[in-house]
This record gives sequence, C-alpha cells and structure tokens, in this order.
Amino acid sequence: MIEIKYGLFDKVVYLNGATMKFETGKVRDIRIIPTSVSTNAEGEEVLESYDVIYKLDSGLMLTSGEVFDSEEQVRQRYREALGL
Repeated sequence: MIEIKYGLFDKVVYLNGATMKFETGKVRDIRIIPTSVSTNAEGEEVLESYDVIYKLDSGLMLTSGEVFDSEEQVRQRYREALGL
C-alpha cells in the first residue's frame, strides 16, 4: 500500500537550503516515484520501495523526507540527522 501523507492544497513546512530559512508552501502536485522494483516468481514486476514527490505552489519539488507539518518537526528531523 502506498502512503501519501499530504494531499493537494495542504500546507507544508520545509528548510530552504539556499537561504537556510524555514518556508511554507501548498502542495499542488503529487508524484509517486518507484525507487526499487523486483521481479516475482511469475515474472511480474513488484514494487519494493518508492518515494513521494510533492510539487509546491512555488514550483519547488521536495521528497517526503523534506516536508513537514511544522517548523518544530523540521528542526527535530535535522537535530536527529546531525546527532544533536
């Protein structure tokens, strides 16, 4: 089952790496990108893993790991990633 956390027109928060500022945007498009596909015993392709890409109203496209509900969630994610 494919899980999509945010729907169209939902507001999300992300860290703009160019300006190092927290920004918000609205989801305008959602894409599911297979990241791993295998073949089962019957020779059919099977989805092993995927990522969800959110295109924001600014045109920016971010993965599911880059968009959050709040600024605090973004901060927590980067603290964990940096081991702080």
